[in-house]
Amino acid sequence: MTDVLNAEDLVDITGAKNPKLQCEVLRDNGIRFIRRHDGRPVVTWTSLNNMLSASSAPLVGGDGFNLDGF
Repeated sequence: MTDVLNAEDLVDITGAKNPKLQCEVLRDNGIRFIRRHDGRPVVTWTSLNNMLSASSAPLVGGDGFNLDGF
């Protein structure tokens, strides 16, 4: 088993078949990738999972709750 996402996974995650658009979606969402010589992005599951873990981590000090009304 490889840690690199396959072409089908990239389409599922980005919603785009075009490599240029895939790179744009990945970049906009803070997912680290490298671009092959043919323009296709290469993403590892580790990179994707790290980004998802970081975004679900609890916020410190800015948790989105306004307690001023209490």
